[in-house]
Amino acid sequence: MRARHCLTPQSVLVRALAAVPVCLALFASFAAQAQTYTITDLGTLGGSFSVALSVNSHGQVIGNSFTTGDQDLHAFIYSDGTMRDLGTLGGSSSSADAIDDLGRVFGTAYTAGNASSRAFLYADGRMIDIGPLAATSNHAPSVNAAGEVAGTAYTHRCTLSCIATDRCRTLEPWAGRAASLTP
Repeated sequence: MRARHCLTPQSVLVRALAAVPVCLALFASFAAQAQTYTITDLGTLGGSFSVALSVNSHGQVIGNSFTTGDQDLHAFIYSDGTMRDLGTLGGSSSSADAIDDLGRVFGTAYTAGNASSRAFLYADGRMIDIGPLAATSNHAPSVNAAGEVAGTAYTHRCTLSCIATDRCRTLEPWAGRAASLTP
């Protein structure tokens, strides 16, 4: 004759209590593997707001911040505990979009008198206009490890997607926007 096993509240409790050490050991194992993070306040360029947009593999952060008085927005790079204003191309504002592992920053800045916005490369402490197309506005939102920049140039007639190494080459003369570029 077969023995019958009945589940009583006491037997369920005994089994549950027996499982506690196993559960605690699993939890301890997962907790030991958990990553910890540090949140760092990057500050601002004197204004009331800043936003971090991208970080490279060396921990350099780029973003945008209002300057003193919240009148203008400027691109910045944060490295080694210091936020540096990248300036403009003579106009009132700039905006960072991407940073590569060499610490080069790509973005958009206004020219003198805010006549047009142009794509820029910031390297070696200076901002360089890289928007050579005859356009009213340029934008450089993505860069890959080879230093190629994907972007957009807007003219009075159309929007041109382009990829630039040392000069902008038009990819689609009819319209479009290059959203990202892989290494």
